[in-house]
Amino acid sequence: MDLRLRASTLAAVAAVGALFALPAPHPAAPPAQPAAAGPPVPLETAWPAAKVSTLPSVQPDGSTFLPLLVVSPDILAGMRNGKTFVLRTPTETRELAPNVTGLARTLDAYTVAGGQLFWIVSVKDLNGGQRSTLWTADIAAGPARVLATDTGAPRARAGALDLQVVDGVVHWAGDGPDGGTELRAVPATGGPVSTTRVKGRYTLSAWPWLSPAISTTGAPVELLNADTKAVLKVPAAKGRRLSCGPAWCRSSDDGVLELRRVDGSDPRRFGEQGARPTSYPIGAVNTLDVFTAGVASTASGLIRPLFLYDIPGHRVVQVASAAGAFGVRDNWLLWSTGDNEGLAWHFLDLRSLAP
Repeated sequence: MDLRLRASTLAAVAAVGALFALPAPHPAAPPAQPAAAGPPVPLETAWPAAKVSTLPSVQPDGSTFLPLLVVSPDILAGMRNGKTFVLRTPTETRELAPNVTGLARTLDAYTVAGGQLFWIVSVKDLNGGQRSTLWTADIAAGPARVLATDTGAPRARAGALDLQVVDGVVHWAGDGPDGGTELRAVPATGGPVSTTRVKGRYTLSAWPWLSPAISTTGAPVELLNADTKAVLKVPAAKGRRLSCGPAWCRSSDDGVLELRRVDGSDPRRFGEQGARPTSYPIGAVNTLDVFTAGVASTASGLIRPLFLYDIPGHRVVQVASAAGAFGVRDNWLLWSTGDNEGLAWHFLDLRSLAP
């Protein structure tokens, strides 16, 4: 462009602006203030059709059972006597993985999909190395079988999204070279393992999204789509460390829990001072968040009230007043009550919580 023409054009624009007294631009709107939730609502009031089942920990044969996966209220996978991974059905208890005590052998990840169970067992050798194997078993019948030994170094800590089955393919993430991430996948029916390397440290969010393994207070968050390589940039929240899935972000830096959409809008605050989020990843179910508050020490261990935050309903729902252990897996919320011979496990089908 001719600089003289550009200069004359700018002068004309300035003259027009002066002639019509163009208004000053509006200042940016202040960030939305978080909406506070009201007092907790009992589960049976919030969702009268909620389906809760109960199972005693001590079985008729005297063994103990700790549920990890719920297929249905009467078909569960878990730990028998604290050391053997089993599938419990109305007609049998089938051994899947022996001696996964957390010492030389660990159960690192597990899930259920399409009538199959999937789990990763890692075995430590005498030199401090570790070898991991992906296993599967049909729920209907049959023994456990190896699905893959080419698993890499799985980045799994028994989290709800560490092992995912999507469209008949099993996905997991692991340590890659130079501090990066390896994404591995294998058909649920068996076959070769595919490996994709990604720069940076990521964990699986709701597939195909990856979340950064580490976040920083007051910093933005970037999620990566493993299929399209698209980057979802989440704006920073002042003074808060965000943990994000593809739809919502969670933070709890000041002792009060907060959710906000990934674009920074619609902030929600809930839980009293000292409320604690669970290890339940925010990307697992986009309509609920799980949290606890007010931990108390008893002779039998720690207990605390257990809550759900109903995102569509903008409300806090109390699930249990004195829960012991608890967890979320594949659309089920699990928690324990009581102790010793009176220990019982409860299972809430999250799919029964109709809006």
